[in-house]
Amino acid sequence: MHTSIPLEITRYTSTSLFDLVIAAIGGTAAAYATAHSRLKNVFPGVAIATALISPLCIIGFGIIATLNIPVVFGAILQFLVNFTAIALCATLTFASFGFLPKKAK
Repeated sequence: MHTSIPLEITRYTSTSLFDLVIAAIGGTAAAYATAHSRLKNVFPGVAIATALISPLCIIGFGIIATLNIPVVFGAILQFLVNFTAIALCATLTFASFGFLPKKAK
């Protein structure tokens, strides 16, 4: 049951450097805002909304609306790349502020 896939959907079925940069900036901003109590904690939500929600919606579209497996796998790849970039940049940001694991004695 393959139908014509809109361009807005196919955009999230492959990753690009632009997507990686957006996710990295989102992860860094989210960690920075979390580490500084004077800032609002809306940045984690923005990071999630800009980098993770769209690929998850495309996965649902690919499974439910079109049964299009290439769309599903492309969106899963996009989600995993974005998630990894957010997690890595957040970890590096927290480490730069001194949030490190305690050493075992």
